[in-house]
Amino acid sequence: MGASKNLMAYQKGHKLSKDVQLICRAFPPEENNRLPDQVRRSSNSVFVNLTEAFRRRRNMFHIISKLFDTEGKNSKTSVWLGFALNIQYSSKDMFYV
Repeated sequence: MGASKNLMAYQKGHKLSKDVQLICRAFPPEENNRLPDQVRRSSNSVFVNLTEAFRRRRNMFHIISKLFDTEGKNSKTSVWLGFALNIQYSSKDMFYV
C-alpha cells in the first residue's frame, strides 16, 4: 500500500471504520449481526475503495469509478448510523462531524 496510508482520506476512512466498530459494540445483544454487519461492511468499504482508487490512480476512469463507489458506501454508512440513532441504539454524542 505504501503511500496510500499517508493520504488524509485514507486516514480519515480508517478512523471512521474503527469508530464504527466501537459504535456497533454498543448495540443491544438482540441485534446480533444484522444492523452492525451492514454498518461495518459499508464503513469498511469506504476506505478500501479509497485505497483501490489510489493504487490505480494512473487510470482516470477507474479512479472516478472507485470514488463514486466510495461516496455511495459513505452514504450507506450514514443512513445505517442514522437508523441506529433513530431507534436509540446509539446517541448523538457518538457521532462527530
